[in-house]
Amino acid sequence: MFDVILDYIKKILKSRLFPITLIFAALLFVLVYRLFQLQIVEGPVIAEETILKTTKTREIKSTRGNIYDRNGKLLASNVLSYSVMMEDNSAITSNEQRNAIIYDLINIIEKNGDTLDNKFYITQNEAGEFEFTVKGAALTRFLKNAYAYLDKKELQEKLETATAEEVYEFLRKGTGDNYTHMFDISDEYTVEETLKIMGIRYALFCNYPKHMQITVASNVNENTVAEVMEESANLPGVEIQKQTRRYYNDSLYYAHILGYTGLISAEELEEYDDGTEYYNSTDVIGKSGLEKEYESYLSGKKGSEIVTVGTSGKVIGVVDRVDPVAGNDVYLTIDSELQKDIYHIVEKKITSILLDKIRPDMNYGTKGESANNILTPIYEVYFALINNNIIDITQFDDRDASPLEKQVYAKYEAALSNVFGQLDTLLAYDNTIPNNKTGDMEDYLDYFYEVMKEQNLLYVSDIPKDDSVYQDYVNNKIGLNKFLIHAISENWVDLSPLDIGDRYYNAKELYNMLISYVKNI
Repeated sequence: MFDVILDYIKKILKSRLFPITLIFAALLFVLVYRLFQLQIVEGPVIAEETILKTTKTREIKSTRGNIYDRNGKLLASNVLSYSVMMEDNSAITSNEQRNAIIYDLINIIEKNGDTLDNKFYITQNEAGEFEFTVKGAALTRFLKNAYAYLDKKELQEKLETATAEEVYEFLRKGTGDNYTHMFDISDEYTVEETLKIMGIRYALFCNYPKHMQITVASNVNENTVAEVMEESANLPGVEIQKQTRRYYNDSLYYAHILGYTGLISAEELEEYDDGTEYYNSTDVIGKSGLEKEYESYLSGKKGSEIVTVGTSGKVIGVVDRVDPVAGNDVYLTIDSELQKDIYHIVEKKITSILLDKIRPDMNYGTKGESANNILTPIYEVYFALINNNIIDITQFDDRDASPLEKQVYAKYEAALSNVFGQLDTLLAYDNTIPNNKTGDMEDYLDYFYEVMKEQNLLYVSDIPKDDSVYQDYVNNKIGLNKFLIHAISENWVDLSPLDIGDRYYNAKELYNMLISYVKNI
């Protein structure tokens, strides 16, 4: 048996195929060994080396200094919070993709009960019309940014004539030219969704330097944090950052002294611009009080880090880092306990005075002739509670509203209907009652006039101050209706929003159309 095996081995060794087999076996061993070395032993290192890496500089916010009273009691401090940040990422190659990412991000944030930080300068009112949310210099700055790609002549024309709807459409679709195609937001989004997307796109558009991130939502809850991190692969350029937010102890007593902080506005960014580009659109600054007065002292110094980023946008490593320097603490000469006691004393004193002076009627007493005899009608108290949003009347008609709330709301609706009824009478074409003879309705008529001015329906600058009809209106010899009829005839009223077209209307029809339009604003 052994001899047979030995002969078989000798036969194989003498075969011409044996050297070739031996060579292939050696090559197979080398191949297996090399694959093991590359995939198992050196796999992680090689995988990291093959990733296309880029470096970018990121800003590290400093921690704001604390505020203490004279006894060392903490009045203003910082607590940890999470913010949703976004940047212009090179992985996003089209407007359609960028808009879809922003839309998904907005849905995640709002679905989990958080709100967006970016407040846009255009809104849509209840009548479905677009209007600006800012005026004056702020509006001019917004228009300059929105029409940044236009030449000087076109820009000047837009600054003078552009309406909110025109700016909305320009930012949404642009003119179709390569350099003014703007945000290219699809028609598939609703107006509300478009305005939210536009708000974030506008913030990114104005952001400088471009590699800096903008804050989409701050102080978000853990559900938002978890979902954004889970969807990070589908949200390039979006990340969660740990930040600090301001917390005020017993803010009721010290708010008027300490002030508050908030996201820097475009106007403030320009105001704080000293040529160093230290502040950017993501910074939180002091808005009022001591927070604003000692901004440079409290804010500290920002840090920075240079990070290596892979093709997926994930940070691979930190190349260099400069730690931020926390802001300085401020110690006040105020005794917080004494301030609190004084607040309660003054509050009780004012309360006792009000309770003594409030009357369940419309009697104002001497109306200032003698301070001791000034009275406060209970209706003024009710008005103050509602006007200062202490009482929210919008909840009075909810399904879970109490019987008392529903009763009050029913009376409110009835009173509102009565006011509109009286307004219709006083603004009737043939009414002859002057404003000062209308009692409480005079305030409503004045408000009607102010609305027309705010909406630029009335060309106030074109009205001659010596015009006899205007003088009669100012001197309460005629009512608002007579003045507006005269204003229409003198072309002092912008009738373009009425969509008149080429049709002919007489003076009465034009007047009634104008009144109806203003009432629905």
